[in-house]
Amino acid sequence: MFTWLKQKFQDLRIATAFPAYEAAMRAEHVNVGLRRFSTFDLEREIAHCMKIPLQEMRALFSDPIEELHTEIRVSSSVLDTCRGNLAVFDRPYKEELDPLYDEKKHISDQLSVLHDQKNDAYARLKHAQSDVDAWHAKSKRSFFGNGSKRLPSHSMFGQSFGDLDGYKAHRSAAFDNVKRYSSEIDSIKVRRDKAGERIGAIKADRQRMFDLREKGVNPGKLKNTIRETEIRLAKLETVLMQTERKQDVFLEAARYRTGVIAREREIARITMQHDQFKLSFDQEQAHAARKHDHRVGWLSQHR
Repeated sequence: MFTWLKQKFQDLRIATAFPAYEAAMRAEHVNVGLRRFSTFDLEREIAHCMKIPLQEMRALFSDPIEELHTEIRVSSSVLDTCRGNLAVFDRPYKEELDPLYDEKKHISDQLSVLHDQKNDAYARLKHAQSDVDAWHAKSKRSFFGNGSKRLPSHSMFGQSFGDLDGYKAHRSAAFDNVKRYSSEIDSIKVRRDKAGERIGAIKADRQRMFDLREKGVNPGKLKNTIRETEIRLAKLETVLMQTERKQDVFLEAARYRTGVIAREREIARITMQHDQFKLSFDQEQAHAARKHDHRVGWLSQHR
């Protein structure tokens, strides 16, 4: 029985020590892979082989390509400006503005009514507050008041708390109306401001059209400029595409001529082998072998 317990305790100690051993073996496996499947020398050779071809490529193509990009940006900017200017000539400004003017007038009429309603509600609030104040003042007097006596809840002829409740209800209703009208006024002002912004934007575009006319710009000239710029832009983009294609052909030829392609293929082959080597660590057979080696080593150290 004691032998069985001793064996179980020993197996537990070995199992507890195994994760640290496994981590160390994994780190060693990684280091072996990095050394065995290194592509450092090949990558350095590629950089050396391509140094002069890359310099030649930049000398032949960098400036022309950059100039083409600059011309394309300038032409695109001209095209956008002309299209934007043409758009301000083609708009029915009166048809756009008249509904907005009507909307703004309708909003102003609504605001006028709401302001009157708010003022009326505010006057009612002041009146209701005055009634409450008067009730409290009367309740402190001896004549017609309670003379420091307890007031009834309701009374047909004298002062009562029922009167005060009624005054407070009127005050609360008036206060709610003031808040409601204020909220409606704020909401409608937002609509008015948005309508005003749209009107301002449309009038600004219309003024831009007037300014362009004063400078001698007209839709016909703009359309001609747009057409000519579109043709020029298409030619520039075609030349750019052809130049970049020549650059790619030059670079690819240099890669073949200097042996870079062959080296890159070798790097790909080594990288694939490296990936397979890394995966081999987690194979079931390899894991079992490490567990066996760890057990043997542990037993030899703990005799």
